[in-house]
Amino acid sequence: MHLFKNFASLLVITFVFSIAGCMSVMDTSTSTDRWSTPVEDDSAVEGKLSDELSAVEKLINTGKSQRQKGDYIAAAGTLERALRLAPRSPEAYIELSQVKLAQHAFQKAIQLAEKALIFIPKNQMASSRYMRRQAWSIVAKSRYSLGDLAGAKEAELRANEG
Repeated sequence: MHLFKNFASLLVITFVFSIAGCMSVMDTSTSTDRWSTPVEDDSAVEGKLSDELSAVEKLINTGKSQRQKGDYIAAAGTLERALRLAPRSPEAYIELSQVKLAQHAFQKAIQLAEKALIFIPKNQMASSRYMRRQAWSIVAKSRYSLGDLAGAKEAELRANEG
């Protein structure tokens, strides 16, 4: 019986201490809560987006310059980097498809130009029409080079539609 009393007393003491531990007040003045990070305001987010866009534009321009100089390997690497930053950039797809066309990688040029067509806005703005003409022209040249004359003619018609 004496053993039971000691065990019961030990059980009560353990219970009291565990409840007291749960009820202790945490000093929040010095705590660092990793889940309560401050939310960025809209201007900071817009600034980051603007920086990313300008970085992508710079990469596209660099890739275009490299392509025009005949440095196709460097141009492809630069434009692939631009696509990693902006995977929905029709400009980057068009530039990379022009690189592949210059490298005689005609199937890849067609794939990239068709991908650009997916991301070009469906409006009648001059920039959208110009990009569509570029993409279809690349498809036409690539199909012609592959011997697909009917496909090339169809793509030429689409290029002229804008």
